[in-house]
Amino acid sequence: MESKARGANMPRAYRWLKAYVKLLVGKLFYKHTYVIGRENVPEDGTPVIFVSNHQNSLCDALGILFAVNDRLVHFLVRADIFSISKKMSRFLSSIGLLPAYRLSFDGEESLKNNDATFKDAGEILLDGGSVTIFPEGGQQDKHWLGKFSYGYTRMAFEAAEMGGFEKEIFIVPVCNHYSEYFGFRPDMMIRFGEPVSLKPYYELYKTKPRTAQRQVNAIVRAQIKAMMLDVEDLENYKAIDKLRQGSYGRHFASSNGYDPSYLPEKLEADKKLVSELSLAAEQDPERLESLYKDATAVYDDLDAKRIDDNVLDNPPTLASIVLNALALIILLPLALFAALPALPCWFVPTYLNTMKRKTQDTPMFQSSFFIGVNAMLLFPLLGILYFIVAWQKVSFLAGLILMASIPVLCMFEWAYCEAAKLLFESWKGYWANREGRLDKLVEKRAELFSALDSTLGLEERSVSYEAVEETANGIAGPRNEE
Repeated sequence: MESKARGANMPRAYRWLKAYVKLLVGKLFYKHTYVIGRENVPEDGTPVIFVSNHQNSLCDALGILFAVNDRLVHFLVRADIFSISKKMSRFLSSIGLLPAYRLSFDGEESLKNNDATFKDAGEILLDGGSVTIFPEGGQQDKHWLGKFSYGYTRMAFEAAEMGGFEKEIFIVPVCNHYSEYFGFRPDMMIRFGEPVSLKPYYELYKTKPRTAQRQVNAIVRAQIKAMMLDVEDLENYKAIDKLRQGSYGRHFASSNGYDPSYLPEKLEADKKLVSELSLAAEQDPERLESLYKDATAVYDDLDAKRIDDNVLDNPPTLASIVLNALALIILLPLALFAALPALPCWFVPTYLNTMKRKTQDTPMFQSSFFIGVNAMLLFPLLGILYFIVAWQKVSFLAGLILMASIPVLCMFEWAYCEAAKLLFESWKGYWANREGRLDKLVEKRAELFSALDSTLGLEERSVSYEAVEETANGIAGPRNEE
């Protein structure tokens, strides 16, 4: 008889919940989601441990969950959320979560509780299930890879030992990547690496367990590092990140044959850019330090003026501003109506995230609070409220339609506010450009980009920054998109 850990026997309520959250996350919160290397995931019934980098809290887990369609994926998560209440603990266990105790958060005494968790994980694996773990121990706040704990290798080999080393257990390296960590409607990418079989290391583990763990960890970590954007120069991280995300990053991508509007290719271009900057820094560190200083000055000036990098490439025209303003005025009544559900759906998660940051100084929970609070609390509550009101005032059918439209109304409202923000920035950019206040900044940025091209050995290209900008504003194709 097959285990409940297997995808074929996922509880119906779990399937419904997964489909509901996947719809909201994949179609509402993220503009595009890309899954690369799904063929590397062994078929259901094969013991698999997914080992991933950790850059964006809950979103990392959701990305893996939605990319693996035929499995009930179990996740090792921070143990303190199980202590909220007994009902919460039962609910978390029912959706496949396992508590992981950490020295820095739960204390040394609590670490012995991991023995029970590892035993449960081992049983899941031996029954052909899957477990996901983030071995960095905590999420990073930048595009870089932290140190790995050996907990996942210990769990994997102990599971094999529980089964008498008869089962072949696989570790699948995973990379999560995002076009933006914050804001609404960014792009998400999940990439699965080549599966690593533990079977060739069983004999070594029997005599030298730590050596076997080190060798497996080195292979897994190297795969993840190769798949992701790993900016090791943390001292100049801000300048590097601004360059890759802005106009220069799109120019570099297009000049090297990558499509900057397609996140998987943009990631490869960013990795190449960071690699070439690192190599240039080794060859001429003083020159690179000077360029990073100039880049910081340019982008600090842009931030101070509250003008986006794009404005320097494509100065807005008065006609475009007027047309966009008219469109916003026409849509204003719908925006006012949509604001009723959208305001609590924005401010409640924002408030909770602010409270969280008072106890733990990290902004990386923003997207998680936004998705989790809306999906599990606000959308259902507001949907029921709007359904009852519309049913009583209009009809039962009107209530159903309005209840189902809550997420769509929120998406429209957030898009409307973003368009209003862009209109305001365009207006500022238009007047700044007309009055000549951007001339020196444009000149400084052009000198910076030319110096970077020269340093990185880029030849003169026919691709202009304006053309790259047009490409970046295009719609990403359906390649590997969910």
